[in-house]
Amino acid sequence: MVTLQPMSQSDDALLMEASIKRYAEEKVLAGTWAEEEALENAEDQFNSLPPNGIYTENHELLNL
Repeated sequence: MVTLQPMSQSDDALLMEASIKRYAEEKVLAGTWAEEEALENAEDQFNSLPPNGIYTENHELLNL
């Protein structure tokens, strides 16, 4: 059985950290960004998604 639970702030932080790292690695592999700039670029892009994390109005972030 699949259940959905509200995402905690620590879950959101872990997900964002892993996602940023993976996104930066993919951009380097694709040749889009240099390795030296990739992590900073990825962090800049992810900082606005969603703007207030789990507290973003009209959004509900869930764990599956």
